[in-house]
Amino acid sequence: MKKKQPALCLAQCLQIEKQPAHSRNDAVLQDNLHHNKTGKMKMQKFILLRGHQGSGKSTFAEQKIAEFQKEFPNAQIVHIENDKELTDENGVYRFSREALAQAQQKGMAALKNTLKFGQQHKQNPILIINSNTNQKANACRSLLDLAKKFGFETEVYRLHNFYPNLHHVPESDVLAAYFRLNQNRVKGEIHVPAEQPISAAKQAVIDEMAKFHRMPLDFDETQQTYVTQRFLQCGQRDFTAKTSQKYPKLRVLKYRSSVFYENRFNDALLEMRGLVVDAHGRIIVRPFKKVFNYSERIAKNSKYPIEISENHLVDAVVKVNGFLGVCTHVRLPEDHPSFGAAFQGKTLYSTTGSLDSGFAEMVQNHCSRYENIFME
Repeated sequence: MKKKQPALCLAQCLQIEKQPAHSRNDAVLQDNLHHNKTGKMKMQKFILLRGHQGSGKSTFAEQKIAEFQKEFPNAQIVHIENDKELTDENGVYRFSREALAQAQQKGMAALKNTLKFGQQHKQNPILIINSNTNQKANACRSLLDLAKKFGFETEVYRLHNFYPNLHHVPESDVLAAYFRLNQNRVKGEIHVPAEQPISAAKQAVIDEMAKFHRMPLDFDETQQTYVTQRFLQCGQRDFTAKTSQKYPKLRVLKYRSSVFYENRFNDALLEMRGLVVDAHGRIIVRPFKKVFNYSERIAKNSKYPIEISENHLVDAVVKVNGFLGVCTHVRLPEDHPSFGAAFQGKTLYSTTGSLDSGFAEMVQNHCSRYENIFME
């Protein structure tokens, strides 16, 4: 009598998938991508999916789970997907940054616990599948290296479908994610042919994004800024746009950490250290521009170099550790597209990354007593 595999004994964050499901993705891939040299599927595998919103990741994950369960009926399946954690028991999707952070922590714990369990039980068939967007190549490589360290076989799939996304993510964000994935490839990733390919109109936007990064920046004379509508649409790989919880019509723009570490600043990104724009791309809060340290200015690849002779006198100051707080009283003219919005006539307290964080609250607690100064 065949001995049944023991149940996976892990934290409650592990999700055991028992029922195989059908998939709309039925791409034919070579058998050697799924099987070892003996012709059998490896017993312990980590699959990483990469794809924009609406690319069919969840459905493709169900297909891979069904394939694995066909080979190993008693397999233990761990499906890691943030959206599942953000969906309540009634099927209602509720997004918040706090909930997303918790889902990410839970997923990482599930991955590490399962890898450790698999290393200790090498005869147990285990499939771990991560079906998040996985846009950052470095983060993907870290996950794959971790799985290999514990002896798991790894596969990476890139999906290209353009189905309507379930959570109504704006098209501009979807295309920005698709573009970032194109720019941040992972070695060995398998590109699954699209059943619902990108439309000609959307492809034209992607082509414009690619061309945009090779051209000089436009300057908006009206707002006196390099952060133009075109930059907001085509330059999203280089900055984050955090929607305010207090004022959902406002977004806080901040250059990505990769821009800092790879020294990819330009004149628009210098403005994005807490720049706040409304739903029309109009600037509401304008903080100080990025200021470079001396060592950054004299670096060989500096885009903003400086030369100071040894006998040149300079003012030396002590740099105090802290954060930038910005206080802005909003008073818009009647012809402004955001006139009458919830933030009209309010004093906004922000930092380089948020209108809602604890640091923003610290700014408000410290500066609200001086609000009359901001209103003059």
